[in-house]
Amino acid sequence: MEVSDTYNGWITKGYEYFAEVGPIQFSVKELSKRTGFSRTSFHYYFNSKEEYFDVLLDYHFENVIRFNFEVKNHKNLRPEDFAVYLDEYSTGVRFHQKLFNHRKLDRFNRAYIKGHEINIEYGLLEWVMKIFGLHLPHEKAKKVYYIFTDVLNTRYNILEREPQSDLKYSDIFLETVDDFKILFTS
Repeated sequence: MEVSDTYNGWITKGYEYFAEVGPIQFSVKELSKRTGFSRTSFHYYFNSKEEYFDVLLDYHFENVIRFNFEVKNHKNLRPEDFAVYLDEYSTGVRFHQKLFNHRKLDRFNRAYIKGHEINIEYGLLEWVMKIFGLHLPHEKAKKVYYIFTDVLNTRYNILEREPQSDLKYSDIFLETVDDFKILFTS
């Protein structure tokens, strides 16, 4: 089955829009303006906004996997190199940040966790432990990983509130890595 350009437009523009405003402020009317497609067209492809969010979440998980494949192809990846990927995938980072911000809503909490489970499956847990010089059992390492990513997303929120800032996601990431290294070597 061939997917139409209109359907793809709903997904790609919706992904960007969700990454900007999150699920609560998300409006099909506004998305329709941004895509140039009618709201009738939206309802042709999606029965509801909730169904549409499910499609966006699947699209996000595909992007997380794509990001991980990109990163995994580089042996001995330094934090500075990883940071470059964060800027290249900034829409996905912002989308995931919106999931973090809406963790009180069960479906977005599950999606936030699933995104990290994908990262862990593809080796980011081991990489994070390596950059911090930690040798922990898997379950304890996961706790450190989640604390690190929660702090990172909290800092990204500060960046979002200061749009005039010239900081990028990579800058916040590297600063957080440095802070955690200090924490673990103290």
